[in-house]
Amino acid sequence: MGIFSKKHSIGKTIAELRKSKGWTQAELAEKLQVSDKAVSKWEKDNGAPSIEFFPAIAELFGVSIDYIMTGKEPEREVITISKAELCAKNDNPAMLDGIDINHKDEQGKSLVDYILQYQSFNVFVKLCESQKGSIAKFPILDAIKLSILTNRLDLLCGAEFSLGRSYSARWKFETETQLLMLAPQAIAEKFNREGEYSAKLSCLLTDDIFETIVCDKRINEDTFGVLLGKQPNRQCVWYHVFPYLIHQSYLHNNEKMLRRLLALSVENNQYAYDNMKLVRDRYNGELNYAPNFFFMAAGGNKGHGLVRILEETIKLALEKGDFALFKEFDDINRAIQAYYDFKPYIASEYEIRMAKLKADKSVTQDELTIQSTVHDGIINIDELLATNNLQLIKKALATHDIHPIEPLCRMFQNKQWRALFEYAVDSKNDSLARAVMKYDERLIEKEIASIYVKSAYGGYPHPFASSTNDKKLILRSATPIYSYTNTDFVNIAYIIDYFAKYRQQVISDCSFEEEKIKAVNELTQEYFESELKKGNTEIVIIKLCVRLEAILRSSYHYEGDFSEMLDKYCSQHGQEDDGWGYNQEAKFVKYLQKLRMCRNSIVHAEKKKDMLTLEEIQYCIDYICNLK
Repeated sequence: MGIFSKKHSIGKTIAELRKSKGWTQAELAEKLQVSDKAVSKWEKDNGAPSIEFFPAIAELFGVSIDYIMTGKEPEREVITISKAELCAKNDNPAMLDGIDINHKDEQGKSLVDYILQYQSFNVFVKLCESQKGSIAKFPILDAIKLSILTNRLDLLCGAEFSLGRSYSARWKFETETQLLMLAPQAIAEKFNREGEYSAKLSCLLTDDIFETIVCDKRINEDTFGVLLGKQPNRQCVWYHVFPYLIHQSYLHNNEKMLRRLLALSVENNQYAYDNMKLVRDRYNGELNYAPNFFFMAAGGNKGHGLVRILEETIKLALEKGDFALFKEFDDINRAIQAYYDFKPYIASEYEIRMAKLKADKSVTQDELTIQSTVHDGIINIDELLATNNLQLIKKALATHDIHPIEPLCRMFQNKQWRALFEYAVDSKNDSLARAVMKYDERLIEKEIASIYVKSAYGGYPHPFASSTNDKKLILRSATPIYSYTNTDFVNIAYIIDYFAKYRQQVISDCSFEEEKIKAVNELTQEYFESELKKGNTEIVIIKLCVRLEAILRSSYHYEGDFSEMLDKYCSQHGQEDDGWGYNQEAKFVKYLQKLRMCRNSIVHAEKKKDMLTLEEIQYCIDYICNLK
């Protein structure tokens, strides 16, 4: 009996694939963007899809084009892997026999590469146990991490790692965690540690290892006992990396580990304060301990270090509004600062205040923005203006001081002599303190005025009047208070009035700036040129004057009506001889004067005279649109 091969049916293959998806012929037709009659025709073998449909059908059903055409998938290529890869992939130590640790397979990889790729813990341990020195074939950071994760720090004993050049690292004891942190500067640079006085200058470990120690549940208590314990020949914990472990514990919400680390850190630091003597510049060059707060025992060689809290950890606590924990962090660093002049990070009063305000749900966003511009009780004018919010600026200026002299003026007006005396004592202003003790109001007033008035000698402000706003608090319409050398006529009322006028000046400037921004954004060069092409010259002339007026009032602080401001501008910029020859700008200034006359003729229905030509209007457009 002959064997007959049945011809493959493309239509039946499509029908089977369609049914496996649970689709109707109409649904398949919609996906392929053909008619359902066409799909029916294919499945009945009354015709086959055009060749251009095969890729779309194959992709739709997740099969190959060959499968649609023949019903058979092509044989998959058999990929062989080396014994080293198979050993690591299966994490099977029994396969280690006969594998040369130095041999590279066809992929150019060795057993060490595959152990790192597949994280083969069992193979790693067996390899290190059975082949002496094999752990040194691993990069030092990988060897450390694998030893920690397998809870076999003993595997590091006697291992010597090459660190480039003539440097090497060698473990003598299982508990020699000291080696994990100390490295010559050149080695530290090799491991991408930045800066001569970087906090991690002498640390080989990375954040990845710190995170692993804190988060990986495979690490047992024996390993923690080594990592968090005392070092040989040193009466201290692993102080150098404690700050980074603390940060990772807090970052990953490991409360138990955080508490443990903080308790050890406080104990460690207190031991240093009680028993150790600071050694300055004992080590330099390749081994510089200064960034690590290193101490030596008096009369001995046992070292000790202080644990500080990192800046990013403290900022994270403030960001979270975790003020109780922030206090613990802050206390640790302040204790170090009091003991040692290499200062750890201390959060500023500003940072603490802002963090508390952000955590207070009753504080509005506007108030938060205002408070962000307040430093030591004084509004920073530059920061306030940068908000570009006129209503907020008005509110801030009405409720906050802009200079340290203002609260002193209020104290004087309210006869708060005790508060004034305390200020005088705190600021070491003996003359003010004596005036207050005498209850001599005239003398007190004079002393307060003199705090803000510039000294007659040297031209420097009084030291008690230090403020970020000193150079800005000047009225354009009056001589600044601190320019006077004779202060007899300057009294408290004068100072209060001066700052009231300055506040109004700021508000006016902001209002004019808003108008300018609106005019500049709406009346663009493209707008003027478009209207000019349409023949709307009168609109162009009027609107050009609107934009120019807004600029003169805001950017140049001119006052008066448009004509007065333009006259002032032209007198300053229209001189034909600028001292170096002909002033090209003078020509355009003449066009501005002509522009104003044309505008007056249009607005006031006067007799039109000397209308600008189209070319001259274009000159005005170019000039005005380039004014800032």
